[in-house]
Amino acid sequence: HHDAPRGLLRISVPTPVIDTFLGIALAEFIRRYAELRVEVVATDALVDLVADGYDATLRIGASSPASLGISPLATVVPVLAASRAYLERAPRLERLADLAAHSLVGHAGKKKTTWTFVSRSGEQERVEVTPRIVTNSAPLATQCVLAGAGISILPRSVAAKGGLVVLEPGGYRPPAVSLSVMAPSARAKAPKTRAFILLMKEFIATHADLFDVIDARRARGHKTT
Repeated sequence: HHDAPRGLLRISVPTPVIDTFLGIALAEFIRRYAELRVEVVATDALVDLVADGYDATLRIGASSPASLGISPLATVVPVLAASRAYLERAPRLERLADLAAHSLVGHAGKKKTTWTFVSRSGEQERVEVTPRIVTNSAPLATQCVLAGAGISILPRSVAAKGGLVVLEPGGYRPPAVSLSVMAPSARAKAPKTRAFILLMKEFIATHADLFDVIDARRARGHKTT
């Protein structure tokens, strides 16, 4: 009884995760553990878990500092996508270089940024782009693409849910990225933190329809960023 998860679990989560599946997982979490409360802070910044008082964080494609424990969850593949309405009026997109003629929706706070792509044979290409819209909000980027503002890199589940067209110019697509739970070493053994990590592993294993997940054998052939 004393080892049962209880109290407040405070987590930091990037906005793409908020936009796709976390609410469903948390609903199951509080059903399973009646004495737990959860506080979620949505941010795409790399927060200091120890200084800011977090029990855990979900991170996409980030390495783990020595002071943090890491529990890999999955390797996921985002997609380049646009609405049919946008593509009907936009220039043709046959090669990565053609992106320069398109309206793009970016996720970083810079006027110019670099998008990385890989071919199915593993060749990597980088393209410098100047998005027409730049935002640090994944939900806003998704809304813009759905409304026909242009092309962006989005989670595959979001693109599928919105009926967007997945694009692979010249046979290139965004690279796979890792999805992990990280927790301060001193808190990783707490029952509430262990329970959250276990739930996330179970959730991804049993909700494959929400993810474009690469299984363990395929993941070894992909480089995460």
